[in-house]
Formats: sequence, structure tokens, C-alpha cells
Amino acid sequence: MRDTISIAAHANCDDAYVVWRYPNAIPDCRGFALYRKPRGGAEEPVHTFIPFAGEEHEPGEHRPSTEWPIQKFAWADVLARSGETVSYRVVPMVGKADSLEEDTDQASPWSDPVAVSADGGDGFFAYFNRGVLATQSIARRLKGDEPWGKQLRTMIATPGNITREYLSGELRLALRKVLADAKSSPKAEIYAALFELDDPELVADLCALGPRAHVILANGADHKEDENKEARATLETAGVDVHKRFTGSRLAHNKFLVVCEPATSPQTTWTGSTNWTMTGLCTQVNNGLRIENAEVAAYYKAEWDSLLESGDEFPAKLVDGNGSVRSAPLDKGSIGTWFAPVHKEVDLIDARELIASAQRGILFQFFNPGREGTLFNAIMDRLAADEADGGDSLYIHGILNQDPEAGSKDPALVNLIHRGQLDEADPDIVLPSKIDSRFASWEKEIDRLSLVMIHSKVVVLDPFGPKPIVMTGSHNLGPRASGKNDDNLNMIAGAPKLAAAYATHIISVYNAYRWRYVRSHAAKQAGKEWEGPEDGKAWQDSYYKGADAAAKQGELAFWLGE
Repeated sequence: MRDTISIAAHANCDDAYVVWRYPNAIPDCRGFALYRKPRGGAEEPVHTFIPFAGEEHEPGEHRPSTEWPIQKFAWADVLARSGETVSYRVVPMVGKADSLEEDTDQASPWSDPVAVSADGGDGFFAYFNRGVLATQSIARRLKGDEPWGKQLRTMIATPGNITREYLSGELRLALRKVLADAKSSPKAEIYAALFELDDPELVADLCALGPRAHVILANGADHKEDENKEARATLETAGVDVHKRFTGSRLAHNKFLVVCEPATSPQTTWTGSTNWTMTGLCTQVNNGLRIENAEVAAYYKAEWDSLLESGDEFPAKLVDGNGSVRSAPLDKGSIGTWFAPVHKEVDLIDARELIASAQRGILFQFFNPGREGTLFNAIMDRLAADEADGGDSLYIHGILNQDPEAGSKDPALVNLIHRGQLDEADPDIVLPSKIDSRFASWEKEIDRLSLVMIHSKVVVLDPFGPKPIVMTGSHNLGPRASGKNDDNLNMIAGAPKLAAAYATHIISVYNAYRWRYVRSHAAKQAGKEWEGPEDGKAWQDSYYKGADAAAKQGELAFWLGE
């Protein structure tokens, strides 16, 4: 039996995502116990958070999956410990909910070990925060009569606050370490191009570098005022070399950093979606990418020099100079970086060609790319082309953070959901927003603090295929970013560990929203709260029979790398 059971695990710096498949439904199965085994340690059951329907439990309680088993064939292990190398196996739990037993004869083999690490290979290190995500853990921290939004803002503004540290995760630690390492090396200097800056720790870290920090600081999203005025004054007082770039209705939208050691020798690049703000680190979902590659650092430093020379303008020298991709070789692939603005959307044309060539699957996170001509549109076009050719195996999952009611005449913009059809009941693409709360014994959750919940801008193509591609940077992946703003877009090919790390992050965030959406929709249909998994075996049916079986098996095959 075990020869026909498949299991695989993928990981990044914070989570692991485990997928398994059985050839047939398991008689009397109430779900799976998932076991984690750290290298050199003892195996232990992964804990879950949802009891069987009607079972008494305390708010926030979690129990081993031997007691509250997993009624699906995939699981995000959010309790995996950063720095460990782990393997996983599953064991069917059979019998009634109050008298479960392990069916060890049908246990899976152990998955190949994966490192819960930021290391994406080839000099890439990917970092993610947790963001608010309307999670129960945050809901339990916000109590009393004081408005929850005010409580949370105080928490994230306070260095050392446990909630701030939880929400910012590995991302804040990694960015601060880059700055600390530069400070500890007397010959190192840093060159940053920043859109927004207000985080107290990051401001202090820049100040600690004094004149060895060179910062091009925009005025943020406010076209008329300087929203970075306070941080700018603090940096100047500390002797930091600060330069203004106020670009009117256009955005100086970069969030990159180059470390040179010595000053004439670029070595390290930091890029990604994260603004250097309290909300960027803590409440929005963001990513940061550290690149240890001298060639990449050199062309980022060259772009910094061009921005400095341009002042507040977008001269032809800057825009024309961005007209071709900068690139560097990897061990088995390459990185190509587009800096914006460019003429005639050459950066998007390059990305669209890659999307059109995707063979197995596409995962993504978008923040306000625009309405037309975006890479989101390109993904939907790729799906339509697959269907027109009679294909149905292209796996597409992702999140679009864009309010369809904000100035839109097309309320169906984000409902281009399942296989090109408008189907609100099957949200393969979810708009992050306030989620309905029809769950028994579920803590009331905080509404979004602003329109920004998902701020990452990431597209991952064929992460488990022979030619994985990751696209990420500050670029919002639409025409305005391409033609109007300072931005960067990195297209990384042939880095499978990095692609798996981003894929793991995207699916973890996606599932957090999709679970709420689907359960809320089911509760509305039933006219009552959803109380938890049922004490029965029918949960397996949709994987083996009916209209959804082929799609669900295809999803498992995608994550198993088949």
C-alpha cells in the first residue's frame, strides 16, 4: 500500500506545506494525523485548531492532529520551527471522533526532508512577514473597549512588543540584520532608494550608520506633501546622506538597498515589496528578497546613481537607460531585472511572454496592478488559451488585493474565478476583505485597517517543473508602474528552492482567505453557523468522485511535482 502513497513537503523561512495522495478513499477515515520529524529529533504530531462539530473546546485551543485530524490532503504547518530540517508523514485516523485509532498499516512514508529556511539557493534568501490576515491569534490579543485598530497601531509602533515581533516575523529580523552587518563593518556603505519610511527600528538602524548611509527618500504616496518629513529630519540630524526625490503625481516607488564593501564594491542587494514602515513590516502581507550576487548589486547601484542624478525628474537618460533588462547568470539559470519607468511596456511584454509559456501552474499575489493590461490579465489570458486548446490541467491560485467598488464600473473584475467563469461560490482567486463570521466559537476578527492587506507583488510560474520562474520586486505589475513610476521587477529563472519558498508562502496566505470564504458561503447557504468537521467519512468523496475530483487530484499532482 505504501508504495502507492505519495507525500511531499515544501518550505520557506516560516512555514511548511505538506501534500499527500492515496489511490483510494480510506474506509471509516475521519481524517489524517500529520507527523513532523526534525532532523536528529523525535517525531511529533502537528497540532490543528478546529475540533469536530459539537465538541467542547476553549477559544484558541489547539490539539494534536491525532485528536483533531485533518480532513483534507494538504496542510500548511505554520508551527514549523525556523532553522530546522523536517520530514513529514500522515497516518489515517479511523473510527468515531471520540474513539479514534491510527491505521498504521496505511501510514504514508516519510517525505524527503526540507529546510525551514530563507535560503533559496544561488545567493537568494526570501523572507516573509505574517501580516494581520484577520487571524484568530490577533483577535485574541485585542481586547477591551479601546478601538482595536488603535490598539494594533500602538502595538506595531512599539519596538519589543510581542505582537509587533510576531506580525513582522523573519522579514523584519532579516532586514535589520543587513543593516547591522553593514554597521559592524567599518568599510561598508549602504545605498537605499525608499518610497516610505517611518518604522522606528529601521530609522534608528539607518541613523546608526551615519554618513555611511546614502538614502534617496521619496515623499511617499502624498503627491503634495512629504509624508516622510519626520523620518527625513531624523536621518539628517544623525548625519545620514539624504536626498529628496519628489516626483509629483508619479511615484518614486522603489524599496531597494545595496550594500557596498568597500564603497566602490557592491556586494548585496535587498529588494521586494516591503515599504520601510510599521504597516509594511507588520500589518500588510509582504516579502523581502536578499541577493548575494556582486553583478546584481552592481546594476542596482548603477540605478541608484541614475536616480540620484535625476533629482525629482524622469529625464530621457533615466528612462532610456531602463530600456533593456539587466541580467546576471546563476548556477543553473539567470536573473533579469527591469527598472522602471520604461517606454512601451517592454518589462511587461517580457513578463507576459513568460506567463504565456507556463506549462503546469501559476501562483500569484497582486496589489492594485490596475484594471487593464496587467500581469493579472495576462494570467487570465493564459488560462483562457489553455481552455481553448482543450486543456484543463493548468493550476492557477492567487490573491488580488484590489477593491472592485473603488471607481470601478466592472463589479466582476475580481470574480474572473474558476476556469474563466464568474463563480463566486468557487473562489480560486480571492479579494482580501472583511470575511463573514459564521463560525461557532470563533473569535470576532479585526476588519482590515486600510485597503492594503496583500501588498506583495509576486508571480511564480511552474515552481515544481523543470523551468521555475519567480517574478517579484516593488513593481505593481501593471501599466502605471511600467510607464510612470520608479520601480524594479526581478525575473528569476532556474532557482527551484526559491520558487518553492514563494509558492509555499502564496498558498499559505491564499488558504487562510479561501477557508474563511468557503465556510462563510456554506454557512449562508445552510442558514446556520459552521460548527466544525463532521464525524464521518464522506469528506473524502470530493477527491474521488463527482465533478471536482479531477481538479482536486490535479491540484495534488501539481504540489507533488508530477
